Amino acid sequence: MRKNLKSLLTLLLLALFLWTPPLSAKYCKKDSEGKVKSCRFSDNTGRPHDATISISYTQQGWSLMIAFYIEDWLMLEGDAKIKMGDSEIQTIPYVTTRKDITSTEELIEAVVYRPTEELLRELDESSGMIKFWLPSSDGEELEVKFRAMRFKNLDKFIAETKETLGL
Repeated sequence: MRKNLKSLLTLLLLALFLWTPPLSAKYCKKDSEGKVKSCRFSDNTGRPHDATISISYTQQGWSLMIAFYIEDWLMLEGDAKIKMGDSEIQTIPYVTTRKDITSTEELIEAVVYRPTEELLRELDESSGMIKFWLPSSDGEELEVKFRAMRFKNLDKFIAETKETLGL
């Protein structure tokens, strides 16, 4: 009887751990009142040295941000193009550009786009290099390459975000 009770207790604790989003959450953070602060997928490793990428869910839908650490402002604005491996070039709608100065006095320019969930799933399933072409206000395009492996687990991020936010 004691062995059965111990097994039952172990199963209950395991079920609680697996079914409770705050305990098993990897991408979504909550405040002390249990309200969701953010659900974010981020690559902070750079490209390898001058850019990071993050994906989050906002009131307007999915958001993809590419941030650059630069010497001079690039003035990036406008819809971006993306190509994954041998696939067709797709367009991602532009939302905004944010500019700031870091604590180490580096310039940072972050361009925000609104991807579809289907595009995010394609990023998760892609391999090789992913190319982005980001237009600037002077008519030039900045080509940015990321390795597809940086987008692995996007599917898990999407699932956790939907479960946590009740989408």
